[in-house]
Amino acid sequence: MFRGGFTRKNAIDGFRATFYVADQSQTNRLVFYRKDTWERIEEISFKQLEWKRQLRRIDGEEVDSACCAFLRFSPKDCRTRPLMIPAVRRSYKSRCVGAALKKVNHLFDFLCRFERRAKGAVPLTGAAIFGAYESFFRRFRKFAKRNASRKMFVVKTDIRDCFDCINQHKLSQVLASIIDSNRPYLFTAGRFKKNKEERKNNEGKRTKGKEKRGKETNQRTNALCREMALGLPIRSISYVPFPEHCTRVQIKGNEALEILEKAVIQQKILFRNRFYVAGRGIPQGSTVSTRLCDLYLGAVERERCADILKRRDCLLFRYVDDYILLTTDVRLADRFLKDLLCGVEDGYEMVADPSKTTINFVTDLHEFKVCVNVIDDDGFVTWCGYRIYPRELRVRQEP
Repeated sequence: MFRGGFTRKNAIDGFRATFYVADQSQTNRLVFYRKDTWERIEEISFKQLEWKRQLRRIDGEEVDSACCAFLRFSPKDCRTRPLMIPAVRRSYKSRCVGAALKKVNHLFDFLCRFERRAKGAVPLTGAAIFGAYESFFRRFRKFAKRNASRKMFVVKTDIRDCFDCINQHKLSQVLASIIDSNRPYLFTAGRFKKNKEERKNNEGKRTKGKEKRGKETNQRTNALCREMALGLPIRSISYVPFPEHCTRVQIKGNEALEILEKAVIQQKILFRNRFYVAGRGIPQGSTVSTRLCDLYLGAVERERCADILKRRDCLLFRYVDDYILLTTDVRLADRFLKDLLCGVEDGYEMVADPSKTTINFVTDLHEFKVCVNVIDDDGFVTWCGYRIYPRELRVRQEP
């Protein structure tokens, strides 16, 4: 027994000393690299990232550990993906930063919900969809019914190095236009997981459910009346009939902008005991970064594609940085393609990857004809795990 356990421990230690183990979320399997091979891959990947994000080395004594992150490379297809891991997770300051970022995430949800209620307004996130694509299938069915007998043109593309190429100055302008720095925000946010003390206190109280809900609803109504009497803006108050599943969030606009600037946009990067700060792009690996990317590309779409989002003969979707456009107007599809492939001088610096672009019409972009994939009338485009057939306007899941 002792002998077998000792052998296994030595084998595991020797394996870790020889190989670097990484996981691939796309294929759901482990990948093993020799340590010297992986170090060489990291060196090449870091040089590429240093050029893309304009990394600048700084003195480690000036770095706040709560706003610092380890740089870790994860294998993805034939290249690597840079991920930022918080350097200190258990310190008091790091927990405060994490709690503040959660508040900012809830603030983005609140602002997007409020903007979505306005009739005729383009959402803050533009053509973005979230979750399990419920809105995608619902809107796709409506679009298919309206345009079933018309010829359809499709553009499927992907933004090249989206997170690494975001203009930080432009992102700060977008955030300043969304978040009012002179205003305190007070709103409700969903809380789907209760802590242990709350679960213990709620045990045995379900028999008085109706009476309890009635009392809590009255208490909630009285609280809303008190808040309105204090002069709080109506748009910051959200009525929720079951407050035990929600939490109240309060954050000032200038605090939200400050924590985003320090902990995300100007986040300090630690790689091989050296500290860096980026002059371009935002880190990958957190939900806040994904929301910032959605808001940034949403601002691009509100300026470039506002007419496309409002037209009934067009359907534009984006999942993070993957685009797909279905339209009956070939000139509009060609204009959308040219704007993404050639770029627009508006400061956003977002350009599509020609090798990940698929269309079903003829374009005069001769310099991209070698890279762009052109399908025939009966073909399909692959987008986020689904096959979309433009001619028949139907969707199938990839095998």
